Amino acid sequence: MAGGACTDPYPAGLENMYSNCRRRLQEGCKVTMVSINGSMQREDEASISVFDHGFLYGDSAYETIRTYGRKPFLLKEHLQRLSRSCESIEIAMPWGEDRFRDEMARLISHVEGDEYILRVIITRGRGRVGYKRDTTQQPTVVIICSRFRGFTEDQYLKGIRLAVVRTRRNPVECLNPGIKSSNLLNLRLAFQEAEKKGADEALMLNMDGNIAECSSSTVFFVKEGELVTPSIETGILPGITREFTIRLASELSLNAREETVPHEMLQQCEEAFITSTIKSILPVCAIDGRSFSSIPGPVTSMLMKAFDEATKNYR
Repeated sequence: MAGGACTDPYPAGLENMYSNCRRRLQEGCKVTMVSINGSMQREDEASISVFDHGFLYGDSAYETIRTYGRKPFLLKEHLQRLSRSCESIEIAMPWGEDRFRDEMARLISHVEGDEYILRVIITRGRGRVGYKRDTTQQPTVVIICSRFRGFTEDQYLKGIRLAVVRTRRNPVECLNPGIKSSNLLNLRLAFQEAEKKGADEALMLNMDGNIAECSSSTVFFVKEGELVTPSIETGILPGITREFTIRLASELSLNAREETVPHEMLQQCEEAFITSTIKSILPVCAIDGRSFSSIPGPVTSMLMKAFDEATKNYR
């Protein structure tokens, strides 16, 4: 069934309209569908074993992928990072790119909407309680497909607020932030702290007190017309949208510096924005109460337009 079927024109009359809508829902047009090891299930039926190590220990890797024109954007890059994450925690990558692509297309065809968010999770699988290696374990593959509900137009015009939080980003020596694992408590605690401060997103420092990343996004600053963003060596996730934004900046002849970014940058920059799969490029209006005069600023606006054009072409 086509993903946009629920939006087809209904016959005249409320009774017919509601009857037609109910029929479409019964036929499989849902807001969210889940694939578990290739078995498609409704969100209210989907489940995994309580003995799955992804549930017990957060022992899994994941990716979040957004569609443009109903096609997964930068899928190859996301799956390559997923493979690296799985390799880092010694989970065998169970599927190849073609299998993932086919399963995503199948899910999309059963979900109502025009654009989608896909969350791919690879767990170590069901096993005995404890850390001892279990050679009989097989990875669990979960793909969640939901209708995309993005940020509001108002947020892209007026920006969001960041708060620097006390919770520091995990150091590489403890749990490498470069591994996109489902063990997200470090980030969740940071976000909760920012939320209590009335902010929309948490800005985290590393153990050296330098700027690292946000709880669910990477951060860029504009200083004297140049982009500045924390380097991977700072201890951050190598963001897919981050890298795409750096490429866009190069195409626009904007210099983008990846380096150690001290806390003082928060007082020195003229603009700031964050990037992620879901947010794309989202301007920042204030950090810890310091407001920016122009939202979005000229450099941020240029990049936002370039990003929009790139994804329109993708469609």
